[in-house]
Amino acid sequence: MRYTDLYASSSNVDALRFVILKIAPIKCELMRHYRWSPPARQTRIQLPTLQTPGPRDSGPPHFKNELPLPLAPCNSLCGFKELVNAPLVPADRLSHLSQLLCQTGNYTGAHPQRNKSHWPNLAAGAPGSTHCDFLFLTLFLCFGSGGVRPVKLPKIGAFRALPRMALDHRSAFRASVLLACVIICSNVLCPVGAYLYNNRYAGDQVFRITPGNDEEVQVLKKILAHMKVDLWQPNSVTLICHNATVDVHVKRNDTRSLRARLKQEHIDYRVFISNLQKEIEKQTGSRSSRRRRSESQYDYEVYHSLEEIQTWMFDMNRTQPDLVDMFSIGKSYEGRPLYVLQLGKRSRPQKKAVWIDCGVHAREWIGPAFCQWFVKEAINSYQYDSVMRRLLNQLNFYIMPVFNVDGYDFSWTTDRFWRKTRSKNHKFHCRGVDANRNWKVKWCEGASSHPCDDTYCGPFPESEPEVKAVAKFLRKHKKRVKAYISIHAYAQMLLYPYSYKYATIPNFNCVESAAHNAVTALYSAYGVKYRYGPASTTLYVSSGSSIDWAYRNGIRYAFAFELRDTGYFGFLLPESLINPTCTETMRAVKAIASGLLKKCETDRDRFPYI
Repeated sequence: MRYTDLYASSSNVDALRFVILKIAPIKCELMRHYRWSPPARQTRIQLPTLQTPGPRDSGPPHFKNELPLPLAPCNSLCGFKELVNAPLVPADRLSHLSQLLCQTGNYTGAHPQRNKSHWPNLAAGAPGSTHCDFLFLTLFLCFGSGGVRPVKLPKIGAFRALPRMALDHRSAFRASVLLACVIICSNVLCPVGAYLYNNRYAGDQVFRITPGNDEEVQVLKKILAHMKVDLWQPNSVTLICHNATVDVHVKRNDTRSLRARLKQEHIDYRVFISNLQKEIEKQTGSRSSRRRRSESQYDYEVYHSLEEIQTWMFDMNRTQPDLVDMFSIGKSYEGRPLYVLQLGKRSRPQKKAVWIDCGVHAREWIGPAFCQWFVKEAINSYQYDSVMRRLLNQLNFYIMPVFNVDGYDFSWTTDRFWRKTRSKNHKFHCRGVDANRNWKVKWCEGASSHPCDDTYCGPFPESEPEVKAVAKFLRKHKKRVKAYISIHAYAQMLLYPYSYKYATIPNFNCVESAAHNAVTALYSAYGVKYRYGPASTTLYVSSGSSIDWAYRNGIRYAFAFELRDTGYFGFLLPESLINPTCTETMRAVKAIASGLLKKCETDRDRFPYI
């Protein structure tokens, strides 16, 4: 571990404490401008806690605390919120640090003609020092672009108490102007979105490829099999077929070669997203929208982190005791609680119930957004909407806003397009299981058995704590749960069993009618068309899915929504489309739930064989 002793002058320490919280965005902007690429590591700034020197005291003060400071990447710097509690120390120490920084080329890389002898004047606020000088000095003192080499500082003479250095009115005014400029720059120059995920998706592209025949399908499978790509639709190379589009996320280093191969093989394609990083920034909105989450009423038209969602769940449970009850059904692999909201009027104990889960696949952020929207709309419309009032009086809704809590959190902090859970595999370094291939129904017959694949079915059925917890809860309440609904994205589809085979379910007429009513209600909102039908024929064949499991365990109405859109935004549906997407889906879910209150004849002797 490398250590650097940082010193600050007494005259500028107050400004330094404030600027360090505001300077990171400017540093990130400069890094991008000068194309600095510091190694991703963590160093520690040793902060001196000064004691009053006695007559025998000499040398530098004792260090009592250390503050971990990530020097790279930029998003860590922009998120740095610790107040640096730097004390007053001798001003001449700053000159040695300045020279040390200049040795690394950090400052001279940007201003090669800068005179190093000018630095000590900055510490004392000399008239020759400009605001820009102090800004750049503070910048590199606080956030060196790549850290400094471990050079031993020259010894200073006996430590002695210095007289208090007071700024005159003119210096105070200059400092005020400087801080105002820093605030403006930090809020305007470098928007928060520019540093999401360490800028790892800059230059990445999303291709939409359409193989026209079986020969092109085989060629495309070979091309993609030899490249490290992220398949969006379908989610496995084995599911590629002719005349069906293939959406694939390609790293920036591979885009040119893939484009050349596709042209060489005369396979039709187009680039849907030319710069994935920019689309990520667009989806998560501006800095001001991020702030509105905590400074005003809860905003249902932005995406929320796991912590925010769970805090919201507690608030719903606290403020809506007549309609909401919150409980946990278990813990995730990483130990996070699996919270569920029970929504409904407490009129009688054994009411019929509807289960709705969202966020099974971590990167599908519109799912958790809908679950929150559903709870909000149900509560707000209970008094004036007769349909919703009837539903909440006669049914209980079990709402699980985030099924895959570990993966969802990971998609916010590290990998925006993470799909699986976060469980570890002892034989491979790859982590996670597809939570929609891990259910105990025809397990792993139509999924991948390789731990590194996105559709990995797991080492055994219900191996994932999240799947096991939900399965246990539904088994316990299967006599009351009449409908199972799982929210996914993207494709604009409403799917029902079977997923693993081409066959018709026994109560096909009832389920088909319910799906038709739901899609019709959804269309009535904004004219958005959804396809509906058995998952195997409408989307693709897959095994170990939750809707097949629910159907086998006696839940006669099992549906999976694939929400907006059809690929233009893919998993990066903008926040501006949360409202219309959730509004139309709300109508569809209400139509399904309303159908449960009516009788539909079916051959019960055949049900639920699968």
